[in-house]
Amino acid sequence: IGQAPPSAIQIVPYDTTLLYDMLNWVNISKEEAQRMFDFEAVSNVFPGATKEGHKKPSKEDCDKHWVSTLENKIISSDKVILLGNFARNYFYSQPKTWSCNLQVLELIHPSRRNYNKIMDNKESIVNKLKEFLF
Repeated sequence: IGQAPPSAIQIVPYDTTLLYDMLNWVNISKEEAQRMFDFEAVSNVFPGATKEGHKKPSKEDCDKHWVSTLENKIISSDKVILLGNFARNYFYSQPKTWSCNLQVLELIHPSRRNYNKIMDNKESIVNKLKEFLF
C-alpha cells in the first residue's frame, strides 16, 4: 500500500518507483511481483503535484477509498506492506477491523526521490523483506 496513484496511468503498478529494485534484491522479479502482490494505495485519486513532488491525498479521498475498497482487501489479507510514512500513518489511523494475525511491514516509500535513503538502508530493507516474505 502506497500513498496515491501516479499522474499517468501505469500498466505495471509502481513502475516509476524503486519498488521493483528493492524486490529484486530478494530475488523477486517484476513479473513475479505482479503475480504475488495486490498493489494498492490509500487513495485512488491522483492528488496533484508541486515542484517538490506529489501532493498528499486528502483525508476525504483516502476515507472514500478505504470504505469502498481498501479495508476489505486488508481484512482478507494475511500480510500488508506499507510504503512510506503517509500510508503507514493513514493505515494505523483507521479503526482496527483486520485480524490480529495480519503481518505488517513498513518500508521507506520507493520514490526515486528517496534513492539515497533507500541505498543507505539497503541491508536493513533486504533483511526485513526476507523475514517478511519468506
